[in-house]
Amino acid sequence: MLTNGGFENWADGYPTGWKSVSTASSATLEQSTDKRSGTSSVLVKGDPSSNKRLGSIEMTLKAGTYVFSAYFKAATADKTSARLGYVPIDEAGKPGSYVYDEYVNEITNADWVTKSYTFSLTEEKKICLVVMNPKSPGKDLLIDDASLKTEDGGIVGGGGVDPEPEQGNLVINPGFENWTAALPTAWDNATYNTGITKEASIVHGGNFSVKQDATATNKLQQEITIEGGKTYRISYWYLDNTPNARTRPWIFWVDGTTTLNDHVNDLRPSTYSVDNVEWQQYSKTLLAPATANKLRFEVRTYKEGDNSGFIYFDDFEVVEVKE
Repeated sequence: MLTNGGFENWADGYPTGWKSVSTASSATLEQSTDKRSGTSSVLVKGDPSSNKRLGSIEMTLKAGTYVFSAYFKAATADKTSARLGYVPIDEAGKPGSYVYDEYVNEITNADWVTKSYTFSLTEEKKICLVVMNPKSPGKDLLIDDASLKTEDGGIVGGGGVDPEPEQGNLVINPGFENWTAALPTAWDNATYNTGITKEASIVHGGNFSVKQDATATNKLQQEITIEGGKTYRISYWYLDNTPNARTRPWIFWVDGTTTLNDHVNDLRPSTYSVDNVEWQQYSKTLLAPATANKLRFEVRTYKEGDNSGFIYFDDFEVVEVKE
């Protein structure tokens, strides 16, 4: 539901989707390459004289229960703290009383730690999500991979999900939130999208992911219009937590209807996924061939073991990277 939860896209010194027009946004922010995933995170500067906040854009949420999550890491050798919360915004655009979860203390720069805050709204309400960097200890804080999930609420006008891709993301329906019958919207060519079902319990972000079986070599594909000679970041998340299925990308640059063999080792590696209880990310930043006008973004699930396993996919991305 969050726009730019990985803090990949920035404009005018702020991550896209993370600047409230109210005083909920009070911190000095920097784009950091010390990230948990993708290419960047947000650094929230600390101040021992006052609490500082990273605030989202205003959003109107339906009544329901929500889970706001993020990953934290200290930006320096000094330990830091964080606190997740939200603030109601009135009709004049002024924030009300801040509502916070408990503090996350003793955050170091050795590992990323995660925290989730569950809150409920009894009625439709306009809010900003906030992450506090408290004045005690007032040290610099890194934040990455923020998410907001719900099973019974949603963004007003969004049908319970954010139907639009992140700003700059060329993939349509990248998080598989929207479905047409048995197939996700924009991934609905039945010839090239096989063995898949909607998954609501095991997700990386949003409310749904794709679950793909290993009964055959099954495909998940969308063709995306790009411009030759430009640089793109190509990424997605997958979960391979079974010995009975495996996956790999099978991506091509395309010139009209002709596939191109550029970047074969990056786009169509000979190696397969390795079992892991955690979601894993595939991410490559590549220069499109001069003649390419499309990217055939395809991933595959293969038979392994007794073929009874599944691979889960979520949060696909193709973004132009500007130097």
